[in-house]
Amino acid sequence: MRHRWLRSLALSLGFLVMGRAGVLVTPAIHAETPAPIIQPWPSVAPASTAAPTLDAAPEPAAKPQPAVTDPTPAASLDRPVAIRDKANVADGEVQPTGLFSGRNNETIANSPATNFISARPLPVGIPAQSSPAPLPSGTFSASPPPPDVPYSWQQPPTTTPAPQGSSSSPLLPMPSAMPTPLSSGGPTGIMGGPIGNPVSDGCMANGCCADGCCAPGCCSLDGCGAGCGDGCGCGWGGCGNGCCFGNRWYVSAEYLLWFIRGQPLPALLTSGSVNDNPPGALGQPGTTVLLGNNTSNYNPLSGFRIRGGWWLNDSHTLGIDLGGFMLSEGVNRFSASSTGSPFLARPFTNALTGAQDIEAVATPNGLSGAFSSVNTSQLWGGQANLRSNLCCGCNWFIDGLAGFRYLGLHDSLRAQENLAVISSQNPNLPVGSTFVVTDRFSTQNNFYGGQIGGIGEYRIGRWSVDLRTTVAFGVTQQSVDISGTTLTQAPGLAPQLSQGGLLAQSSNIGHHTHDQFSVVPEIGINLGYQFTNHIRGFVGYNFLYWSSVARAGNQVDPVVNPNLLPPSQPGGPARPTFEPHGSDFWAQGINFGLDIRW
Repeated sequence: MRHRWLRSLALSLGFLVMGRAGVLVTPAIHAETPAPIIQPWPSVAPASTAAPTLDAAPEPAAKPQPAVTDPTPAASLDRPVAIRDKANVADGEVQPTGLFSGRNNETIANSPATNFISARPLPVGIPAQSSPAPLPSGTFSASPPPPDVPYSWQQPPTTTPAPQGSSSSPLLPMPSAMPTPLSSGGPTGIMGGPIGNPVSDGCMANGCCADGCCAPGCCSLDGCGAGCGDGCGCGWGGCGNGCCFGNRWYVSAEYLLWFIRGQPLPALLTSGSVNDNPPGALGQPGTTVLLGNNTSNYNPLSGFRIRGGWWLNDSHTLGIDLGGFMLSEGVNRFSASSTGSPFLARPFTNALTGAQDIEAVATPNGLSGAFSSVNTSQLWGGQANLRSNLCCGCNWFIDGLAGFRYLGLHDSLRAQENLAVISSQNPNLPVGSTFVVTDRFSTQNNFYGGQIGGIGEYRIGRWSVDLRTTVAFGVTQQSVDISGTTLTQAPGLAPQLSQGGLLAQSSNIGHHTHDQFSVVPEIGINLGYQFTNHIRGFVGYNFLYWSSVARAGNQVDPVVNPNLLPPSQPGGPARPTFEPHGSDFWAQGINFGLDIRW
């Protein structure tokens, strides 16, 4: 009985000490009150030898000591622990050993498990040469117990103090098999969502992706789902539904600094020598073209572009992509005036003779005049597409586009002469007579068509490169408006307004329409930098081509029948005439913008 009683007492002490070590209350055992004297029962006479006996108790200490030098530290129990034959022992005040969990403020002590703290078994009985019985010390298994609150796997290692005399290693928090739940803060000092590659569209690029795939569990909040294997990344392969992206909405705003193809102009104003016949006519040795026979440039032009879209699901299998842009109106102005020197003239080809001819603007023999012209051009457009992810990886994706494309281009050209007679020997042309001759050409191009294309993006850390290319096929509706007037006023008479100027006559004045098949390819590339998880800045280059558009300068017919000039008279062919003339158009330039995704 004595041995059984002592064994029960030793086991109780071992459970107590190891329970305290398991929950890491303190690495040392405190001697708060004197230990009780333990008397063996039934009593046994001491041996004849001088071996120490169990009924010898240490002297009570005046106060607790921080360090215990005696190999057998004193310990006290607030209450005895009953060892029963039951699997579980419930006690609300005694710290148990082994697996523990809180259930309704009760502490359940279970038998030690393989992965949890266990007590080293006591030796059986007390040897003949007895010595103070050693207290059991805690040992750690290969892996630590799971914490009550899941660790963040990014948390730095935490060292757990071990009991004195223990050779256990520090406890290290390990990643859980389940995705780590999002917390409001952590060791990184960042509040909110996970911070890796700060892109909300795709997986984190640094530290968790290998061979183009996400490591299991590390991208579940910002890219591929947990458990992606080696087949992750392309189409509907190893990941089942491809990559799980982190955004549903996106919008971008850009400033455009573009160059457009200028408007072609015929020769509108010349200067010539009075020794030529006629002076100022094209082909004469003394003729200089002051305006025309070239392309009118407006560059560069400022503008803006807005794009946005919405994905119908997190896998980006289907979404809506919208966008539109507008460039400012390009305007070129020209003016020249003379009282006769230099000689100014409007050149044309005489339909009656087939030779080069002129309409005088300023001559030395009494005609003073001024010439002015204004030509403009403006481009805008919009599109609506269905968008779907075709292929993706942890730091890249390729999306397909299919939808509708619209483009608009407006051109205008106005040429005006202001003439005054300052000297005259002709009674039908008295001094003081004035003339205002105006020609106006205006074109409107509207493209309507379907388009297909693709969008690709590749990210390296905070940097990204994206490429967007489309090609549209459709019809360009070309509208041309031509008008001309001549306002004449003689001294003392009311002004008279007549139809027709110089290049716009009754033979070509009017509204004309023409439909033309067109192709509109476009390509743009951007270099971006991610400022936050949702905001990216970028700079890029864009090129747009549009086949067969009507430009205002192309609609001018330089062949004129002088009989049609006001006041008109019969005779000669109906020239100038209207024939639709198309030309290619392009726009290109750089863009700066911000992209927001959430």
